[in-house]
Order: sequence, then structure tokens, then C-alpha cells
Amino acid sequence: MSIFIEHLENLVATDKFQDAIQKLLTTLGRCKKEYPQAADDVKELRMQTIVLSSQFQQLNKPSAISLDPNIGAKLAQLTYTFLELLGSISNFSDFSEYLSKKIDNEVLWEETKQLNEIFAYKNYINLFPRDANVAAANSAIQTIQASGKEHIEPITTNNSQPFDIDALFDWWDNLAEEWKKIFLKTINHKRGKIKTGTIRKIALIERIDLGGNRKITNLEALQVLKNLKRLNSSNTNISDFEPLRSLKKLNVIWAIKTKTTDLTPLADLEDLQMLDISSTTIELLEPLFGRNNLLQLICIDTKISQEQKNKFRNSTPNCHLEDK
Repeated sequence: MSIFIEHLENLVATDKFQDAIQKLLTTLGRCKKEYPQAADDVKELRMQTIVLSSQFQQLNKPSAISLDPNIGAKLAQLTYTFLELLGSISNFSDFSEYLSKKIDNEVLWEETKQLNEIFAYKNYINLFPRDANVAAANSAIQTIQASGKEHIEPITTNNSQPFDIDALFDWWDNLAEEWKKIFLKTINHKRGKIKTGTIRKIALIERIDLGGNRKITNLEALQVLKNLKRLNSSNTNISDFEPLRSLKKLNVIWAIKTKTTDLTPLADLEDLQMLDISSTTIELLEPLFGRNNLLQLICIDTKISQEQKNKFRNSTPNCHLEDK
């Protein structure tokens, strides 16, 4: 997926919907000028984005907020529609090509400068070896190395508490080989010794895809990934969400066709916006009642009763429940 699209999704996840809309419109405008072959893509995407922007502005008028009892559900549906639009951008080949050639490096460079870590600069250089910012990245690496921060600057969690690097190496040494393969593939680590920079990069993983891996029977290995935002655990042999309880940044979880039966460990995940528990034996939705940040719950082919679904809808009006 495009780095730029991920950036927009993160803005939406942090309640910056209008910022995401404006950035997309600005980028479409740039594309129209800088990449004429994408004109048709730009025209279609711009039209859809303007419609969503107009709807959002209408819903955010004081009169709408105060008088419409369904305002929360409408905003949730609008957000879901925008996320669907972002997900469809890969089908617009010319605009996607423009993003990969012109925009993704700009977005990643800003994120890299904010991290100001050696591994982040090296990752940038690996992804964009011919970019104009490579010289600045190399200079930053030299500056950090000269200061000695490469070894003493801590990774921080969402609570600004530093990770213990030694503890991370102990965690790594005790991991099953299958998990090691998954993590190394996720960070695109091809070969070589696992060094401090590699462990740092693994600890900062934001997305992980376990889908279809039947060797995965539990999620305990994820507990150190405090920055994890998206998890695909569908078609695995997991039976328990308990290891996810402390991963406060999770906002999307796919758990289709898993053996999970209890949603209680997800009750305190305040950033959770989308959950898919289709084809599971889960029966109760109580842990999710009143979760106003949850925008979409998919529970097709489950044992959840209609009574439970009705109670969920009444307690969580902002959420779109899809059950067929």
C-alpha cells in the first residue's frame, strides 16, 4: 500500500478526517499539474472526494450537530465510505504510480525526520536510494553516530516509556522460528545478523499480516509491539485475544475463521475502529457496548443472537454492524 494512503488512514484514525480530505485534494491537484497521464483518475477521485468533503461540512454544522439525533451514525458511515475510497485508490493505476514516484518519499521523509533514528534513515535510503534526501539522511546518520545516540536513545511506547533493548533481545531469542520469519518478512529484512536497529524496527511495527498461517496458535509474541495498529489474524488457530489487551493503538483487527470466543480483552482498546469476527463462535457483544470510536463491526455467520445485535446497535449508534 502507498505510504501516502497509510498516512491518510492514520489521520482518519486520529479524528483528523478533514485534514485527510484536504491532503488528498491537494495531492490530486498536484497530480493534475505534474502527471497529466493521470487526468482521468484525478477527475474521478476528485469528484468523489469533494462529495465526501461537502457531506462532512454539512454534518459538522452546529445546526446538524444539535438537531440530528443520528449525527454520530452518519459521521461514522461517512468515515467508512472515505476509508473505502482510500482502499480503492490502488485500482487507479496512473494516480497510484504518481504517488509511488512523487509523493510517498515526501511523506516518509517527514516521518523519518520526526523519528530521527538511524534505522529510520537507513530504511529511507533503502526504499528511495536515488532520492534527493539521501544526502541529508546520510548526514543525519553520521551526526547521530557521532553523538553516540545510536545505542542510548530509547524506543518509546505510546506511554513514552522506553523499551529495554536487552529485554527485547531476550524476547527475540525465545521466539518460535515461525514468528521470527513473520517479523523479518514484515520489516523486509533479507539476511544478516539481528542487530539493535533490527530489533528497534520490529518493535515499531504498525501492521502485521498473519492471515492463513495455521501455525499461529496464540498472539503472545505481539505483546511487545506497542505501536501495532492493524492486525490480520484471520484463518489462524488463535483462540484468545488476551495478548492484545495492552496494545492500545490497535484500530483494525481481522479475526475471521478463528477459534476466538471472548471479546473481553478488546474492551479497553479505545482506538479500535474496525473489527471483523465473521465465521467465529463468538456469542456475546457486551464488551463492545458503548464503544463510540468503533465504526464498523462485521459479524457474518456467527452465533450472536439478534437480541445481542439489537442491544449493540442501541448502545453503540456510531458503529455500522454488518451481519449478512
